[in-house]
Amino acid sequence: MRLFIIVSLTAFLLFETVLSCLAQESAISPAINNCEHACETHSHNSLDLDLSSTVASVVFSPTCNQSSVDIQIGGNNETQTILPGQMLTPAQLIAAYQVMHHGTQSILLNNDGAAIGGSMIIRNHLANILESLVIPNNVTVIDHTASLNLSGNLTNAGTLNAITNNPNINTASITAANIFNQQNALITSTLNLNLTAINNIINAGIIYSASDLNLAAGNSIINTLPANISGPSPIMQAMNNINIIASNITNSGLIAAQTGNININTQIAQDILISAMAGQFSAVSGAINIRDANFNAMNNLTINGGDYLSKYFNLYSGSGEINGNFGLVTGDLSSYAGIEHIFANTPTLSLGNTCITGDPTYANLGNIIINGSLNFGTDNVAIIAEGNITSGTGSNQAQIITDGGSVTLVAGADILSISGTANSDVNSTTSTVSGVSFAFNNSQGGNIDFTNSNTSPVIETNGGDVTLLANDSTSAANSGNIWFNPSTVSINTSNNNGLPGDVLIVAGGSGGTGSQPSSTIQTGYVFALGTSQSTTVNGSITILAAQPIIVGNNGIAVFDNTGALVAGDFPSNSLFYTFTPNAQINSIVQSRIEIPFGPASIATLLGVVEAENETEEREQEQDEEIGTRIATDYTPIIFPSNLADIDAAEASGGGKQLPQANPHARLTGRSFNANQLKGLINQGVKLGSKSSGNFLDLVSGNILIMPEADTKVQTHAGIIDIPKGAIALVVDTDESVTVYDLHDSQARSIKVTVNNKDFVLSPGKELLLTNDKTASFESLDPDGSIGHRNIQSKNIDENTKSYICDFSITSSLMNNPNMHSLLISSDKSERKAASKLIKNAVILADLTGYGYKAR
Repeated sequence: MRLFIIVSLTAFLLFETVLSCLAQESAISPAINNCEHACETHSHNSLDLDLSSTVASVVFSPTCNQSSVDIQIGGNNETQTILPGQMLTPAQLIAAYQVMHHGTQSILLNNDGAAIGGSMIIRNHLANILESLVIPNNVTVIDHTASLNLSGNLTNAGTLNAITNNPNINTASITAANIFNQQNALITSTLNLNLTAINNIINAGIIYSASDLNLAAGNSIINTLPANISGPSPIMQAMNNINIIASNITNSGLIAAQTGNININTQIAQDILISAMAGQFSAVSGAINIRDANFNAMNNLTINGGDYLSKYFNLYSGSGEINGNFGLVTGDLSSYAGIEHIFANTPTLSLGNTCITGDPTYANLGNIIINGSLNFGTDNVAIIAEGNITSGTGSNQAQIITDGGSVTLVAGADILSISGTANSDVNSTTSTVSGVSFAFNNSQGGNIDFTNSNTSPVIETNGGDVTLLANDSTSAANSGNIWFNPSTVSINTSNNNGLPGDVLIVAGGSGGTGSQPSSTIQTGYVFALGTSQSTTVNGSITILAAQPIIVGNNGIAVFDNTGALVAGDFPSNSLFYTFTPNAQINSIVQSRIEIPFGPASIATLLGVVEAENETEEREQEQDEEIGTRIATDYTPIIFPSNLADIDAAEASGGGKQLPQANPHARLTGRSFNANQLKGLINQGVKLGSKSSGNFLDLVSGNILIMPEADTKVQTHAGIIDIPKGAIALVVDTDESVTVYDLHDSQARSIKVTVNNKDFVLSPGKELLLTNDKTASFESLDPDGSIGHRNIQSKNIDENTKSYICDFSITSSLMNNPNMHSLLISSDKSERKAASKLIKNAVILADLTGYGYKAR
């Protein structure tokens, strides 16, 4: 990281040196250069710098005996003479000062005076008078102050790069009334990047920091595309941490801390609302923290939708309320609040250490793993899963403790709705959660499995009831069982100062296989003892090996937002249950269940009936790949029929049509094994029979290549050498072969050889080879969404023509699906590659600005 910062600053210093030399060689007198500050600040106490404006709103009034300045406008570089006192557009003013002070113009203007490309630099004297800033598309602004403070808005449709030459400064700060980063725009820094808005930060492009990214807004932070606009998802990304301070956050794109944490908080104690439908928060190497452990106020946290990828997901709401509707959640969810309602649509919801003083409810359209101690108060607890409810392993063992609240665990439920709305999506936009309803059917099944938990007791309620239900499914093998470690106190509803809780355990399975218990129900000690006015009172313990059923309310159970059952009932009387051989108990550890004596004490123990073993038929998988046989090791790929035969079969309508090239086709690793090559074929890439090891025989396709060893790619136009550590995008079509150099592991390392002639590329260079000498570059360019410039053509021989040009790495990351997927990938190596490309884009922008165009 430090090396990249040095390289980037060196690039900027080189850029400044070039401008200085040009100024010295120009006809501009040294006296004019020496009074640059006076010229730029004279008669401009404040400046709204809208580089897209065509309105002449500022006056050119140099104080250095400057009679006139010639600037370039339009696509044909026409000359426009600027006189002192003339009214100019903001972009014309910048162009005039660039020519006056440096002898050259780096900002590009159209005939109306608006900036359409190129670059400019903001230094302290300009920063001091800026009120607002508008950066148009394809324009690069380099903020050298590392401290840009605007009283108005910052609107960016191009590139804004915040840096400094001061080695003692490691943070670049930008403050504005509002910060708008528009679609396909980039705000970036090699330093820590602080963005502060009095009102809102709205991003539809990319905001990236090579270190920490700190975002603060008085109102909202919005990371989403405008309404009814399609395109790449917006990105807020940092190499290290992302720190967000705002009470309202909307995210339909990606907010990612590549190696650190995502921390969300507010300046003062207030409610937080996060709306993240179709959005993703990613801190796969760290934690997502919303507030911190020091928060003790009574404020709410509401999260509507989104995926949360991390090792740990920590929510703090003091004595307030947490309402969460989540998509994918990968880390342990730990919560601290007065009330909590969590609903998720994730394969596995992991619950870590939790402390909720009020009522909690949890539901997931997948499995639930309890990886810690869940501590609750006097309110009821409902934990409902469409799959299994299990304990974590090692130190992450399950324990559920209440201070009088009842505990209900349901595995294999068919979750119908949240908030009382039938058939609504669990990942809905509802902000206030009122409950969850579910039924039992034959397609959903799950186990309650706490055999990994050595805690004792596993469930303790201090007088609250315990209800455990596990639904069996005809389509889920070994489901419908309830298991505890027999050496523990599994359930204790005892109450030393009042009535104990009742225990109901209903499981419809027939035991497990392998290392799983063979019993449908296995427990350790179960206690239900209490005292009332010095009299011993015993609770009931009912154990049924039968399918759980719901009585009343059309077979639908409804839990309200306090975790209490408000509709439907789970009867303890065995007459309500229908028994079949597959639903009866195999065995039960009777000696480990304590059943208190007394009239209030009931234990229903069904006899032992051995379940019939069922033999499952497994389908034999066959390779449907037509005309190919793939070896399963590192031996070369074998094609029984040559490609000509395959092409002929496809042309005649026979054989299997290969699909179109997948936008995510890519090759990595030290050597390409047969499975990788088969994957490319399945994605529509055509390969020749010579493909093996570090040699790829490419017939046609679109492949992103990131090799860990030197690699050769044979195309119909020539051979491409891609060394270890380099990154190249190769597109081979019938009309052309195109190579995009995205990253070099060493200087000028990607080479293309055509008829013994070498083309050596560098990052940001595109080479297109074609046999059609009459076709234009635009008609052959395989991706019109990638910006390009400086196109040069050359005939290599009588059959081959080459085009070489600059291409925009930024636009390739934004618009090319194969490239854009790197930015949002969960794979560590792909995220690292994306970071390299963003850095390359920044360096190239620093040196050359923009000015690319796309079709």
